[in-house]
Amino acid sequence: MLAVSAELQDQLRPKLAGRVLVLDLDDGVGGFSPAGICSLNEHFVLIAAAPSAITPEFNATIASTLGPVRVKDYTQAELSHNPQLSKVNGAWQLRDDTGVLDSQVELRVVDAPALA
Repeated sequence: MLAVSAELQDQLRPKLAGRVLVLDLDDGVGGFSPAGICSLNEHFVLIAAAPSAITPEFNATIASTLGPVRVKDYTQAELSHNPQLSKVNGAWQLRDDTGVLDSQVELRVVDAPALA
């Protein structure tokens, strides 16, 4: 289960009305990630998306303290060690039992259909 800090839950709840929560590994796959990151660092984007914007690549769901979160099935392994999302030094940080996964998680709100 993805544990989202109380502070971030308060920030996210207003953005979720009528939207689906998506956690996207920015790897160039899917409509929210037009170009992959070519580095050893992983980058995640948290997206509050209109249901019509969700593309078929987001074919799995993980539980979170905010409710279901859509992900690409192959990223579930990246999120299997007690992931936590919280604010650290003003930035959104995704970490788990192994360490920091991304120290600069982006937040996007997407109401239009995703890129093809």
